[in-house]
This record gives sequence, C-alpha cells and structure tokens, in this order.
Amino acid sequence: MASAERDGFGFDAIGKGSDLDLSAFEPKPKLIDRASADAASEVAESAGFTRRTSAKAEARSRTKATAKTTAVADKGRKRRVNINDLLGIEDRYPETERAQLNLLAPVPVVLRWRQLVKDASVPAWEVLERAMEALEAKSGPGAAGNRS
Repeated sequence: MASAERDGFGFDAIGKGSDLDLSAFEPKPKLIDRASADAASEVAESAGFTRRTSAKAEARSRTKATAKTTAVADKGRKRRVNINDLLGIEDRYPETERAQLNLLAPVPVVLRWRQLVKDASVPAWEVLERAMEALEAKSGPGAAGNRS
C-alpha cells in the first residue's frame, strides 16, 4: 500500500492505485418477481389497503377496481355514514349540493361564533341561516331581493 496516493487527511486514497477491492460492495440490481408482486397488490386491494402509487399503477388499479366493486362491497367494506341519519335529524335540504364556507375573522368573533353554534345544538349552517333571516327581516321588505 506504500504506492497508494494519500488523500487530504493523510489516509491512503481508495481506488487510486490502492490494492483494496470494493467490487463486493457495488449495488446489485434488485430482482422483482412481477407475478408475486401483482398477486400481493390484488390481495391488498381486496382487503382495502391503499398506498401512494404512480399514475400508471393507479390507472391499472382503476380498471381492476371497476370489475371488483361488487366483490369488495360484499366483504363488509367500511362506508361513509351521514351523522344526521345516526342521530335521527332530518335534513331540510337533502338533495342540495354542499359547498364549504371558509371565513377569516378576528379570534373573538370566531370564539363567539363557536359558542353560538354550541349553544344552538344545530349545525353551523343553520345558525348562519337564522342570522341571515334575522338580518333580512330587520332590513325590511324587499331587502332579500336586493342581495348581490
């Protein structure tokens, strides 16, 4: 090793005239058993496991999912349940689309709003609806038609 070059720290430089063989540490290609991988994906998919995948794999799973929707539904897959149905509350607008309303307000106003909703024991949108109706009633007749 006396013929090896020295690096900046005074050690023998690896790969520059050194007789040290590092070929055993080179990365080796990873072999993938495609049949087993596809089988594992199908089992995971039917069990309801999800993972982040590439667009190509996602498109492939969509085509498989359309064929398996009835089989998955029969296995007791979890589904969304409307909380109003569980509580026995009737929705006044059952067929109406929903939209989210985000509002930036001072903290005291938000805290007051949350307290109003809590005290009313109804959904927040109903409190908003009542407040709008009260404002419209206070503005007098025809005020509701002048909304912009």
